[in-house]
Amino acid sequence: MNAMKKQFKIVEGAFTPSETAEVLFTLINDKIKYHNLQITEITERFGGDTSHSERRIKELQESKEQIKELIIAARDNGQTINIHGTIVLDVNVHEENAATTLS
Repeated sequence: MNAMKKQFKIVEGAFTPSETAEVLFTLINDKIKYHNLQITEITERFGGDTSHSERRIKELQESKEQIKELIIAARDNGQTINIHGTIVLDVNVHEENAATTLS
């Protein structure tokens, strides 16, 4: 099995505290929404283990609170915030599919 790794710069630059809140809280809230949907689906369809999504929701909520505190401090001090948001995707490629993989 081969692996393909790609990086994507999603967010980059200096933002006001309110812009930072909008960008980051939108992302975090969407991830929380995703995990809540996963919990509902797993519970209703499979009756399975939802601990992973429950743990991630808690982690995301804690991150959100820490980010909120940082944003408030930056706002109160008239500062901007630099965001460097890169997503790294590792795609595992099976040998039989290697010829059709994008590079």
